[in-house]
Amino acid sequence: MRISLAIVILAVCFIISVASSGVAEQYEYKDYEVKKGDTLWDISSKELEDPFQWPLIWKENIFIENPDRIYPGQGIRIPLRVIMQKEEAVPVKPEPEPIEVLKPPVKVIEPVRGRYLITKEALLAGGYITRDVPYKGEIIGSPRRRIVFGKGDEIFFNSIVPVNKGDRFYVIRKVDKVEHPKTREDLGYLVGVVGIVEAEEAGKDNVKARVIEAFNVIYTGDFLDEYYEVEPPFLPGEPRKPQIEGFVVAMAYMKTLSSQFELVHIDKGRADGLQVGDVLMTLIPGTENRQNGLLQIVSLRDNTALALVVKSDIEINRGDAVSGLQ
Repeated sequence: MRISLAIVILAVCFIISVASSGVAEQYEYKDYEVKKGDTLWDISSKELEDPFQWPLIWKENIFIENPDRIYPGQGIRIPLRVIMQKEEAVPVKPEPEPIEVLKPPVKVIEPVRGRYLITKEALLAGGYITRDVPYKGEIIGSPRRRIVFGKGDEIFFNSIVPVNKGDRFYVIRKVDKVEHPKTREDLGYLVGVVGIVEAEEAGKDNVKARVIEAFNVIYTGDFLDEYYEVEPPFLPGEPRKPQIEGFVVAMAYMKTLSSQFELVHIDKGRADGLQVGDVLMTLIPGTENRQNGLLQIVSLRDNTALALVVKSDIEINRGDAVSGLQ
């Protein structure tokens, strides 16, 4: 009796082992230790045979805050199913398959953060370049007579029109005049979005409000702008590589309080045919075509764009040339 029971247990273990092996093969991952000089772009090119699949590696490793900041010794996992899917896509001569009972597909829930190219917080804090700085009002103080504010603090503001309780506004800051580094053309002002406030009462002057989001420190004198919903850009399936020539004209206003995204502004935008998700390269200063880094467009205006630094061999600065991938 004992022998029979042992045989049954061994058989069950064998079946479970085979089933587990099949699942592991279907969703295979590779453990990888980051080496000096590695970037997600390089790792994706080497391990997935396609550098433009780097967002998939980022998505699988949610502890990586900034895709351009990985460090030697870090352990990451690489979704090899990307290669397997490519191999499965190769056409083969169809063969008759046995009829089998269909089973419901397994629902795989992907991490929500991984769907986006950049966080909403970083997108807003990166700011934008404009000739006409919005002005719907101004922060004038607080019940505690403070001049510096963060999330949860109460403030007072004046508005150019009466507001209702519950109305929201972006808090913005006019930073600097932006002059084109090559042509010296006046491009307008760099504006940073520093937070969101919500009115706690109706009125126009000396309205009490609360800071509900602070992307950086908020000061008395910061402007208010109309509130509108912002959706971060989704990761593109196959990013475009437009042939375009331009320059980095400004560094993003600030890093956020909770993330370290590197963002830059370039002198090309929607009017030049750019789209969110497009990939461009930066050139080493003083050279004509030596690649320094890669940028991916995350936000567009008519004549300028905000771009995420995906890869950089040396620091990217204002005045660096931007070009289409060769």
